Amino acid sequence: MPFSVWIGECILERQSESNELSLFDIVLVVKEQWRLLLMVPALFAVLAAAGSLSLPNQYTAKTMLNIPAPVGAVGGMSIVQSPSLLEPVVEKYKLQQYYGVEDKRAALLAFSSSLKTVVGKDGLLEISVTDRDPERAAVLGNALAEMTRKYILDSNLTEQSKRYVILQKKLNDELEQADRFSRKVAQLVPDQEVLLGGAGIQVINGFATLEAQFALQMSLQSVQSAGGSTVVSNLQSAIMQLRASLESTDPKARQMSNEQLVALRSLYFHRALAAELQRQVFLAKSLAEQDIQIVLKASAPLEKSAPKRSLFVALAGAVGLMLSILIIVCRKHWKGLQERLAGKSA
Repeated sequence: MPFSVWIGECILERQSESNELSLFDIVLVVKEQWRLLLMVPALFAVLAAAGSLSLPNQYTAKTMLNIPAPVGAVGGMSIVQSPSLLEPVVEKYKLQQYYGVEDKRAALLAFSSSLKTVVGKDGLLEISVTDRDPERAAVLGNALAEMTRKYILDSNLTEQSKRYVILQKKLNDELEQADRFSRKVAQLVPDQEVLLGGAGIQVINGFATLEAQFALQMSLQSVQSAGGSTVVSNLQSAIMQLRASLESTDPKARQMSNEQLVALRSLYFHRALAAELQRQVFLAKSLAEQDIQIVLKASAPLEKSAPKRSLFVALAGAVGLMLSILIIVCRKHWKGLQERLAGKSA
């Protein structure tokens, strides 16, 4: 028949040519070894499917943080992965018992292996936590994000948090000064209302408020202690202006000694300065808290992230196919070697 004649001619032609592999050779090998080429990949795929089915589902929850300079997202990565931050999470959520490990170090290692941090193209820090429980993965991710934020703020690592700490220290100093002058005024001027009247108190308070606002502005610009050298250098002129205003308001103010007037002025000045600082501290705290923002909170994922069973099966099938091809090639070479040895012995 024409087809069988063509097959015979092809075989004779291949025998006369060199040992180069052609499509026809591959077809013949597949025809001869199809059982092996199917059975080995199928066996590997079945084993991979059985193994992947025995693995528990894993879920990944992601949260994102915006961390400004000088810390930045890269610095945030180091903070998130530091043991000082991971240990409180391990203790709070009892991860040692959850993972079923012997000690805290093993729990830290297990938790850190489930944690991944990445800096995105937009400069945000992405924290991913993988766990077999989707709810727990989200809880752990949010806990890490909040603790990272709190750690950076408490450590005064951003410009706004540093400013907040400086202002808070100044506020505490001014409150101490106001308390000290309050006790001094109580000794020097036991009854302010009788001596000055309501109008005199308003004059002193008005002068003190203006001075406090000016002193705070100068202090914030020069980053020096509030009410420092600027207040001392202007004290004499401030007292002279204050006395003139008081005497024009109430002639009884002439009876006040300079020591009494200085004590009253200092009391109201430090009170006014403390009030101004309280507003600045509140604003600085708000800005510092906004400085590091949790852009996206973690939520319980609906779909598993691992194991990718279909991928395991496909890879196992590919490995089985390569192994079956290797077996065929080895058989072919072994058969050829046996034939050459038999020919030499004959």
